[in-house]
Amino acid sequence: MFVEILTPDERIFSGRVDSISVPGVLGCFQMLDGHAAITSNLVKGQVRIHTHRSEHIDCDSLHARLVPCPDDEQILEFFIQGGVVEMKADRAIVLAD
Repeated sequence: MFVEILTPDERIFSGRVDSISVPGVLGCFQMLDGHAAITSNLVKGQVRIHTHRSEHIDCDSLHARLVPCPDDEQILEFFIQGGVVEMKADRAIVLAD
């Protein structure tokens, strides 16, 4: 699936991933390839990008606020204050504060 994380100032992440986990209003949820179309408000918390693919994402080329998870360097974490996520046609867009 393709994921973009955008803030009012810049694009934080853009690329193909295995899944993304976001902090929804009713709790965290994960989206994978083939997920049903959804739009949801997001609350303060961690966005986790799961990059277990054959190609490795080089964290040095990403924004400094995206950091590898201590338990698994192919999971990138990004803290948000809130926002919105839209998922459709295997493409997720996170508009984050």
